[in-house]
Formats: sequence, structure tokens, C-alpha cells
Amino acid sequence: AAGDYAQHIPVRVIATMLGVPLEMEEEFTDWVRGVLENMTDMERRKRARQNIIEFFLAQVKDRAENPRENDLITELMNTEVEGKKVPIEYVLGVCNLMLVAGVDTTWSAIGSTLWHMAQHPEHRKQLRDNPDLWPTAIEEFLRAYSPISFSQAFRVILLVAMGLGFIKMTHVAQARPDTFSGLANHGFVGALRNVR
Repeated sequence: AAGDYAQHIPVRVIATMLGVPLEMEEEFTDWVRGVLENMTDMERRKRARQNIIEFFLAQVKDRAENPRENDLITELMNTEVEGKKVPIEYVLGVCNLMLVAGVDTTWSAIGSTLWHMAQHPEHRKQLRDNPDLWPTAIEEFLRAYSPISFSQAFRVILLVAMGLGFIKMTHVAQARPDTFSGLANHGFVGALRNVR
């Protein structure tokens, strides 16, 4: 499901937000994978990173000559801080972050949610029968399957240094805060139990 469904959604949404061609979905996916999934293949990582930089440099140049409406790149280029336009490096950094981090975390979150729902037909039924539980369920999926928690060691670094994934810390008193099923009195599982 992740390859056929989850991995297409964030690429298309982010491409639309940035105002870049949707037809480049496969290239964007390849670049993101090249940057994030090849820790030992430095040449591929370097090539993917270079492709992203060159692509966004060309997009920035195009927006300088042909500004667009409802386009995040144009909006970023017009952003001012204390009366001065933000530097192009900032624009490039935000675009890079949107593409790489936005795509990776979103497809991970969608994929984890699909995996959980495939493993738990009782949760699928409860959500079908009680669609008002979806907002709570989404928060719980993000807490339980945080897409930014690469490992236990990195989780601590990310939580403290970057402030990401802070929701994971809200239930450290639980016996197993890193599991979805250990939340009997909280969030999605707690809400599902209250429906019965």
C-alpha cells in the first residue's frame, strides 16, 4: 500500500504547493530516496542533493522572471524580514526541506497508518462506525508511529535538540509509550474503548 498509495500523495501535494510540475513525481521521489535511503552510497546521495539544488535554483530564477500567484516559491521570494527580502539561500532551504523532509515524513506517516489499519480490523470497524473519532485517531497514529523517530537513540536527540516528535514524550509514564496498544486510557485506543 505504501508504494502504490502513500508515497504518491505527499509528492503531489508538495509539488502543487511549490508550484512545480506534477509530471516530475518520479524524479522527486528518486531524489528524496537518494538523499535519505543511501547512507553508504555517498555518490548517489551527492548526486540527488545536487539535482535538488539545481532544480530549485532554476525554479527560483524562473520565479524572479515570471512571478506566479498561489505559489509557495514566489511567496517565499517575496517574503521580507525587517523590510528586507529573505536571501535566496533561505528560499532554497525551505524548498529543500519541503521536498525532502515533507515527502519522507508524510509518506512514512501514511504508510504506518495503513499498516496499522491492515493489522487491526477492529479499529477499521470502529472508525467506519464512528467517523467523528478520526481527528483523535490521526493524532494517535502520529504519536504512536512518529515518522521522525528513526530509532530510540535519535528520538531523544530529535526531541531535545529540534523539538520534533514532542508528542511522544507526553506519555512517558506508561509501561510502553512507544507502542500503539499501550494507551488504554488515552487518545485513539481510549476513545475507541469509550465507544463500546
